[in-house]
Amino acid sequence: GKDYTDIIKAKFGDFIPGLKDCGIFDIRAELLLPFSNLATARKYNPNIKSAFTGVSSMSRGSATIMEYRLLDVVCYNIFTTNKTFTSLSEKFDFLTNCGFLVPIFCCGVLSKDTFDADIKEVMDYMAEQQAGYDYYTDGVVLSVDNIAQFEAMGTTDVCTLGNVALKMGVWEQLPYTAKVKKIKWTKGKSVRTPVAVIEP
Repeated sequence: GKDYTDIIKAKFGDFIPGLKDCGIFDIRAELLLPFSNLATARKYNPNIKSAFTGVSSMSRGSATIMEYRLLDVVCYNIFTTNKTFTSLSEKFDFLTNCGFLVPIFCCGVLSKDTFDADIKEVMDYMAEQQAGYDYYTDGVVLSVDNIAQFEAMGTTDVCTLGNVALKMGVWEQLPYTAKVKKIKWTKGKSVRTPVAVIEP
């Protein structure tokens, strides 16, 4: 991951009182450009195509503090040496009380007997919430809330088994057929990346 300390300082200052008793801590977060800040971001860089692509422009190393402040830091986890948590939702409450933003979330029970209906209820709720969400999003993460249970489920070489990302409902990606017209090489921070130009 990337170190967002400078961006967090630009938004919150050098001291966040709620974290003072945490000891050493590591906050995991996403940088997001709110749709409501997109027009202002384009004043700094008219080539920004969307709120999603605007994040890299506003967070580049040479960005100004004013550009940093257009971004939101949405926190989804915290690890500390001095404070323990029993659930992810407890971590979200703690982060919120410290003044951080957290993702839209809800807690519920999934039963193997009513699993399909339970999942649909969660996805319907999240779709309703997404309607007023000020950020680009393309899915929902379902996670075991209890940290001990989550950790007991273990990992594979590439993923944790206590959560799953779903792209469905309003985020569903339907298969389609397209023709690759050409491969365009774009310059990233340190490497060139191939991008397929497709039609339609």
